Amino acid sequence: MRSQGSGCSPVKAVRELGLERSKERLPGVILGCLLAYIGGTRLQQTEAARAIPREGKGVNATTAAYIAGFLDGDGSIHLQLIRQQEYRYGFYVRVSVIFHQHQSGRRGLEWLKDQLWAGYIRDRVGQMSDYVITSRPIIRALLTQIAPYVVFKRRQVEVALKLLDAIDGINDQTSFLAVARQVEAFKSLNRSKRKINTVEAVLAAWRAKEALAPVTTDPAKGEILMQNGQNQTPAPRKRVEI
Repeated sequence: MRSQGSGCSPVKAVRELGLERSKERLPGVILGCLLAYIGGTRLQQTEAARAIPREGKGVNATTAAYIAGFLDGDGSIHLQLIRQQEYRYGFYVRVSVIFHQHQSGRRGLEWLKDQLWAGYIRDRVGQMSDYVITSRPIIRALLTQIAPYVVFKRRQVEVALKLLDAIDGINDQTSFLAVARQVEAFKSLNRSKRKINTVEAVLAAWRAKEALAPVTTDPAKGEILMQNGQNQTPAPRKRVEI
């Protein structure tokens, strides 16, 4: 049963564990601090060090540990291939970090958004709300700061950080396909079976646009091979920089 953000739920226990990971117990009241509530948990929010950098600041260790517990219990990391014809390769990789909560606990998501100064909150069918972050720089900073405290989703965090570097390094079709394959593999960490766009969909789209000749791929190296076996990946005809 999904937690609704209050009571003595297993998810709340995970979040409490997050506080222990930083070896800092939050007191009931601290003078000069603002009160914040996440579900049934009362937190102290300090004025300083409250934002993951858009302005070069970072959350303190206690808040980072709490967010790590939130991600472990009620969060997820997603990487998706999104079709967009205006982009150079006809697709791009969307990275998102999402925190889920019943709408009765929406105030907790608002508190979290206030800490990170990024993303948006959406309400969906089934009385659930999501706090969604899609900015890659913000996500990189967030995952880097909470990485020491994450337990259950540690592997997802580690792989996502490596993929963020790989995405920044895309400069041709070969490197794009290599990242696309890693994006597909990442779904297994989330036990997700839903695949809207795949590497094969990318290749089919490129063929349809005559961006490349009929190809096969070397799964070991992530390379595009022409029919003669040579690695002769041509650039797509439509070169719109990302």
